[in-house]
Amino acid sequence: MKRALVIAGGQWQVPLIAALQKSNYLVTVVDPFDDSKGVQIADNHIKSDVRNKEYILSQIDEKYDIVATDQSDVSVETVAFLSKEIGVRGNDIDVVRKFSNKYLSRLYAQSIGIPVPIFCKVDSADQIEFFIQTYGGKFILKPCDAQSSKGIHIILEDTSIEDIRLFLQDALRYSFTQKAILERFVDGYEITVEGFCSNGRHQVLAMSRKKHFKTGVASRLTYPGDIPADMRRKIIDYDNLYVEQSGLRFGPTHAEYIVDDTTGAFWLIEIACRGGGTLISSDIVKWVSGFDVQNAYIRSLEGEIIDVKSIVPKNRVAELHFFEFGAGRVTGISGVDEVRSMDGVLMLDVPIKVGDIISSCVDDRSRQGFVIVIALTMQDLEERITKINKTIKIDLDSE
Repeated sequence: MKRALVIAGGQWQVPLIAALQKSNYLVTVVDPFDDSKGVQIADNHIKSDVRNKEYILSQIDEKYDIVATDQSDVSVETVAFLSKEIGVRGNDIDVVRKFSNKYLSRLYAQSIGIPVPIFCKVDSADQIEFFIQTYGGKFILKPCDAQSSKGIHIILEDTSIEDIRLFLQDALRYSFTQKAILERFVDGYEITVEGFCSNGRHQVLAMSRKKHFKTGVASRLTYPGDIPADMRRKIIDYDNLYVEQSGLRFGPTHAEYIVDDTTGAFWLIEIACRGGGTLISSDIVKWVSGFDVQNAYIRSLEGEIIDVKSIVPKNRVAELHFFEFGAGRVTGISGVDEVRSMDGVLMLDVPIKVGDIISSCVDDRSRQGFVIVIALTMQDLEERITKINKTIKIDLDSE
């Protein structure tokens, strides 16, 4: 049988692992935990931090046909490194860093004329204070190379130096390179963009309009989203430009743009050479566009060139909807099975049980569950979301 090495074995890697096994691959998963969902369904397991490239290489004692990852920012550099070292098809690590490192990404975007918020790389509180005093206004601090909205903080002109130090310390603990990025905060809404690259050519497959519980933590992504046609065209042009000029050979992409509510101006704030998490690339994009990203990714890893420019996305309706039930000890749960059986519910995950202590989300990983809903019209979608929110009940004891 063919053999595949998958880097990271979390929940969002399960569709890729399953697709590889369906394509007759024996799958070895690299992951630091024995109980990760991807590890549980894999054929073999290498226990390691996914960013420990040299150690993982030392543990490889058999020939692999492909090395892959999806929906995981922290794994893409390791995939690029291992692909080169063991001689299988992959993307160059210098190219991948234009996607996995936020500072390098913004430098590159600027160099090719794609708008980004004013920014700088920081590793000290004094740097942050100087930058804010120089430019004034509201800023957002984030790790250069993390995921799941970890280590993100808002900093104002009157934020104390003591708080800045604490915020920076938190951001750096999520950064493998021990660097953070500070950039102008833009009040507005986000647009997400999902695409696929083959042979250096890129096609946008799906776009959503995103809402948030709090800064950096999404509450709902609605496809295809209420996005003006001219803005949609410009964003697609920028997305294609970035990917096609970057040197990326193949694979899924995920990008986010922030739009100023007042002026309609927009800026690139993230672009990644992996699929959107929470089953976006594996499930949502397949429904919205009609294009199977997982299948195309595997075929690309095998050496096939896909004519992405011939793809005509269907632009069907869907929503990734997150729950926030409140804070306290869970005393009762109802409606979960009823929601799972509803028309249009593609996936429901409410990882809460009676007796759990839950609190308001602080990053993407701490959200209290989600549902993926598909429909043929926006009216049907909204009706289904409303019904779901009325049906699921989580009883809490705040004491």
